[in-house]
Amino acid sequence: MVNTTVLGFPRMGSDRQLKKLVEAYWNGKVTLPELTSGAQKIRASSWDQMKSLGLDFVTVGDFSLYDHILDTAIMFNVVPPRFQEHFKNELDIIYSEVASNTFDLSKWQDIYFALARGIENNKSTQNNCVGEQDCNNQKKDGGLPSLEMKKWFDTNYHSLVPEISSESDYKLVNLSLVEEFEHAKKLGHNARAVIVGPITFLYYCKLKDSLNEDSNKYSHAKKLIKVYAELIIRLENAGCEWIQFDEPILSTDIDDNIKEYFQYFYKNIDLELENQKKNLGVVNYKKKIKFLLANYFGDYNDILSLALELPFDGYHFDLVYGKKDLSESLFRNYSTDKVISLGIIDGRNIWKNDSAESETILNAALKYIPNISAISGSILCDESNPKLNRSLDYQSRKKLQSEIFKLPLLPTTSIGSFPQTLELRKYRQQYKKGEITKDEYDEFIYKKTEQCIQWQLDLGIDVLVHGEYERNDMVEFFGENMTGFTTTKNGWVQSYGSRCVKPPIIYADVSRVRPMTLEITKFAQDKAWEISNNKNIRVKGMLTGPVTIIQWSFVRNDVHISRVAEQIAYAIREEVLDLEKNGIEIIQVDEPAIREGLPLRSENHEVYKKWAVNGFKLSTSGVKNETMIHTHMCYSDFNEILPLIKRMDTDVLTVENSKSDLKLITENCDFAENYHAGIGPGIYDVHSPIIPSKKEIYTRLAALLKVFEKDALWVNPDCGNKTRTEEQVDLSLKNMIAVAKELRALI
Repeated sequence: MVNTTVLGFPRMGSDRQLKKLVEAYWNGKVTLPELTSGAQKIRASSWDQMKSLGLDFVTVGDFSLYDHILDTAIMFNVVPPRFQEHFKNELDIIYSEVASNTFDLSKWQDIYFALARGIENNKSTQNNCVGEQDCNNQKKDGGLPSLEMKKWFDTNYHSLVPEISSESDYKLVNLSLVEEFEHAKKLGHNARAVIVGPITFLYYCKLKDSLNEDSNKYSHAKKLIKVYAELIIRLENAGCEWIQFDEPILSTDIDDNIKEYFQYFYKNIDLELENQKKNLGVVNYKKKIKFLLANYFGDYNDILSLALELPFDGYHFDLVYGKKDLSESLFRNYSTDKVISLGIIDGRNIWKNDSAESETILNAALKYIPNISAISGSILCDESNPKLNRSLDYQSRKKLQSEIFKLPLLPTTSIGSFPQTLELRKYRQQYKKGEITKDEYDEFIYKKTEQCIQWQLDLGIDVLVHGEYERNDMVEFFGENMTGFTTTKNGWVQSYGSRCVKPPIIYADVSRVRPMTLEITKFAQDKAWEISNNKNIRVKGMLTGPVTIIQWSFVRNDVHISRVAEQIAYAIREEVLDLEKNGIEIIQVDEPAIREGLPLRSENHEVYKKWAVNGFKLSTSGVKNETMIHTHMCYSDFNEILPLIKRMDTDVLTVENSKSDLKLITENCDFAENYHAGIGPGIYDVHSPIIPSKKEIYTRLAALLKVFEKDALWVNPDCGNKTRTEEQVDLSLKNMIAVAKELRALI
């Protein structure tokens, strides 16, 4: 018998109901009971939709108020010490109730969001600098820092990074998954529970008590097996027949250490269930609940033979991105008493499914389907092409640029965007609905841009930006201004927490038909000169690079992706040259997604690196040597992609740093030792409402000066200021600029 199902379902709702609900709770506009009941309605609506589509199973456990990795951490009591201390009274009550088998999910809610967003303490935001006291551990002057974020494999979704240590006290303290299953069952649904598997969960965890973060974190699988078993028993008692263990880590290159603990956990979980049942007085326990191993984002590769030996009752195969798993031998040797789940629809794209191809796969009459190949012949393969290279190396360009720009040591800048206020969103909606004219909308945008320039001049920032008020999204904006793209009105996709984006759709050849950013950037530059009466004030041109546009779009699948990258790169190149021709001497081409696009298997890395790097260089290498090219990256292991970054040959690289626990602030950092161009590690986290104190910024900047050359270091936030309030941005930038000026006088 063939059944139909999905591995998971979108969380946000058809009109971003979850985003609006959660943000209303954060702003005090809805109560906790209203948040809980509202979330239940969104989940129930999703289950009804799955059922109405004819699916045989609905999924529970794929919904989350913020992040599924955070949900797993909270469920198993993975709470960092700084939050344990802050919420000691609340946790003592929770643990006492759990000991008596009482689980009140509402008591976790504020702790849950605190881990996701941090805790603000504005009383100390104006502290004076007092030197290099370490502010990076435990409580910070700006409050309690949130958990780090990390890209969810090679997607644009950001997961949180739980913190574990040898002191971690794993226990089942939250039964949200069980309650969701019981709710679905009560509503008459045939439900399958979904949970992040232990190895993938540990992959996203950070080991806090080891010099080498990844040294032994997978050994925690031996501790987690008890709490997973307790959860499984509770699900089984609730009537759950299937649990889907999500282990997409199996699509990556995993070493023997990871394989060892993967095998240990799943080989011993049945025994742990039996032992726990014995402790409950159950003899001759026979497990009724079944396990489905779900791997996606790629193939199992060499882990498949090991996985097939483990006591799973079924296996899921991604036959879109993991076609190597599809072979006659697999079906010939597959045990007939095990379920086989075939992923035949691309859940990461929007293109209508090819029913004929799906039927072929289902008939198992297909061997390996080769990927569309067409990268050869592209300019992105010809690294010697003069269009891909600037005529002088970085050090020679730096001398020219230093003479022209005359920037101070530790120059300050921001990443690009300024707050998208309620007033701005209102004007945008009115324009889209036809309630105001284009002239009225443009008048407002230019007024906001002028105010942004004045604001930055008042702050004393060294290199300005225009604020990007005309852009709803850094990718969607360019999709609306190039051929070959279309956009949607309501195609929202979750990026992190309550933040959503609307990826554009690339359906045909891409080209630039008119300047996209020139007019407003030139307006901002002219205003900066006019207001300051100083021609040395520069406004950066702000563009998005080809790889990020691709990664954050739904891309056509009838040509090799490098062809799309080449077309976008030519369009961006034209824009860069127009900006330069019109007096914009510093141009930033952002590539925050360049690491995200790296294939999960190392055997596929080099082809990607070639077209990705050369796509950026094609975009930026046509300028004069005097023109300064910036780029920005975030949520990446920069040491891992250092060779790729160096090949991009940018003049200044600004990077996310504080949300990744200051990985670049180590005196033995490979990145600092081997990267010699301009560098701006993010000095504070813009994704948190916490205002960084001067002391905190001073500590970080002083630490960076021990690692990087003083004449290479830039001072900037982690990312754009789009999601913060104007007050938060103003206070944060004031503190950042004040510290930069103070340290300049000391170095």
